[in-house]
Amino acid sequence: MKLPSTQAWMHIIPMCLLGLCGHTLLNYAGRLAPAGPASLIRSSDVVFAYIWEFTIFGEAINWVTILGAFIIMLGIITIAYSKY
Repeated sequence: MKLPSTQAWMHIIPMCLLGLCGHTLLNYAGRLAPAGPASLIRSSDVVFAYIWEFTIFGEAINWVTILGAFIIMLGIITIAYSKY
C-alpha cells in the first residue's frame, strides 16, 4: 500500500480539520437548539449535499437524485407542518 503524496496530504489535512470544526459546531448547536426543529434541519443535509454536488463540483443532474431530494424535502415539510 502506497502512502498519499505530499500534495494529497495538503488536501486531506484541511478537510479533516474542517470536518472536526463542523462536527464540533453541530454538537454545540445541538445543546442550544430545540430538538424538533434541529432534527428537521439536520435531515436536510442530504439535499444541501446534492445542491453542492451539481453547483460546485459540476456533477451531472440525475432525475433519480432529484426525485430522492424531493421526497426528503416533502417528508421534512410534512413533519414540520404537522408538528408546528
